[in-house]
Amino acid sequence: MNHTGLRWKGRIGALKPLAVLAILITGSLLIAGLATGISALKNPDGTPQTVTITALVAGEVEAGRYVSVEGHPIYQAAYEYSEDGRLTKQYYFLVDSATGEAILVLSDRLYVEVRQRTGKSVVLVGMTRTTSSDLRNLMEEDLPELRRAGLDTNVRLYIGENQTPPDLLTSASLFLMGSVGTLLAAAVFFFPSIVFGPAQVDMTAPLPPAPKKSTPPVRATGRFLQLNSLQPLEWGKRQQKFTNANTNIIVPESEAYLLLHIHHIVKTQTYGITINTRESDWGLLFTPQNTVMVETGKVYSWKEKWAARLTYWDAEQEKQTLVLTFNHESVLRNFIELARELRLPVSRGTFPY
Repeated sequence: MNHTGLRWKGRIGALKPLAVLAILITGSLLIAGLATGISALKNPDGTPQTVTITALVAGEVEAGRYVSVEGHPIYQAAYEYSEDGRLTKQYYFLVDSATGEAILVLSDRLYVEVRQRTGKSVVLVGMTRTTSSDLRNLMEEDLPELRRAGLDTNVRLYIGENQTPPDLLTSASLFLMGSVGTLLAAAVFFFPSIVFGPAQVDMTAPLPPAPKKSTPPVRATGRFLQLNSLQPLEWGKRQQKFTNANTNIIVPESEAYLLLHIHHIVKTQTYGITINTRESDWGLLFTPQNTVMVETGKVYSWKEKWAARLTYWDAEQEKQTLVLTFNHESVLRNFIELARELRLPVSRGTFPY
């Protein structure tokens, strides 16, 4: 058996939590590359398109265009945005004196009102942008008053002063990095979370020293059945898949079966305070009749662990698999001895017999 291949399969499969984070990051690069690429394609030569305020107000120029427009600026903040008492954005109007039409401009500097009011027209260069919903609502509320003052405007469009279109090469690089990164991160989810490889266990060899850190002796990965009661055993109707869940191994007195039991606790917290706790019990029963095979081996990840794979028949007579991992070889040996005592079929890879 190729244990090197199993190790790498397990290591890659163990990267799923990191893969989620990677997809968020690379997905952002992908979206940024796509968005900036569209804007770059709209402005292929990087030269501003000369337009009129009338065309902007009429909606003849779409958002994302690099434009040059002439008009008379009213250097008095029409709209301001603040954050924590600090000024962050200011908008002013650029007006066509002949028609009374005006387009909103996002100032490229704060305190726009200190600019010199020469009364002369200016040629403004920037990117057309779609107004946000809150700004559009404010403008729609003010539109009657603006029209009474002799001004008309387009509430859905503004110009970002001195903003320039993105570079197509940069956009393509972002898109390529995002695409490749997202594909690589997504590929991790095609690898199994649990990689089991059969391995022989010498039941008579001296045991290695126990690990210094105390970890749960047994963990289980598989589908468990709901337990309404442990004494006496009373089964519920639900099923639930568990991954690396702390598991108890129970052999009731005078009974010839093995019970794997999980006591599941779910806590709901708000601001670090537990407001609700739900507890439930889950189990699986193994007998010589429903157990197909107990195999010893290892679960491969960034750290190898001794394990046992239990194949069994469920209530619908469908073959199912459960994997147990152990914090020490001695725990696995004890489990194998227990399985043999209960006459569960144990793989020939376990020694001695």
